[in-house]
Amino acid sequence: MTSWTKPTAEQVDKALALLTQPQLYRRFFEGLKNPEWIVPLRDRKFFAAPPAAERNEERGTIGFRAWPESEYLIRMAPLAPNEVCEAIVAIPATDNYRVHEDCVDAALGLPPECAAKIAEKEIARLGAQERLFVLFPEKLGQLAVHLAGGGQADMALRLVAALLEVRAKGAEGEKTDELRERKLTARYDVWHYRDVLKKHVPNLATKLGLPLLKVLCDIL
Repeated sequence: MTSWTKPTAEQVDKALALLTQPQLYRRFFEGLKNPEWIVPLRDRKFFAAPPAAERNEERGTIGFRAWPESEYLIRMAPLAPNEVCEAIVAIPATDNYRVHEDCVDAALGLPPECAAKIAEKEIARLGAQERLFVLFPEKLGQLAVHLAGGGQADMALRLVAALLEVRAKGAEGEKTDELRERKLTARYDVWHYRDVLKKHVPNLATKLGLPLLKVLCDIL
């Protein structure tokens, strides 16, 4: 196993002073392989400002910019699980799904008990989301399987329930309890919903058994 050297405060300051251009900033994180930099970077607030989604109201488009810091944490997850977990749990909320995908990717490389802390944060966030974008539902399905296989059954069930939740909405999008006006919808499209069911529910069923069946029945 590689023995990593902890950087001194002077070394950290000297390196960060060189990050004057976006390409240098990205190159620094892409080339950083030492997990001992996680804490110094966190102390200097490098994980405290994730980029927001980039919306163009005129064109009606939305984009999700990559974040070098979260990409670094993915690579460091197997090397420094506790430090990575602490850094991710402290990341502020953002509507950039690339950042959240990276956080879940990092969780997949962590021990299940650490991954459960990240899952809890994502579950809390899901409750306020109208739509899930890009590959995020697939990533959450993978995380549920990871948790279920690592003794975190309760958290896996909670994540599945949040991921597969369907909600009743009226014809114009308003929430309603009137059966005649009810229109059920998930947070993402039918194709991806079916894909999550096909890919992950069989694996989850072998690990979670009847409690998963109850969750699925409740959703139905």
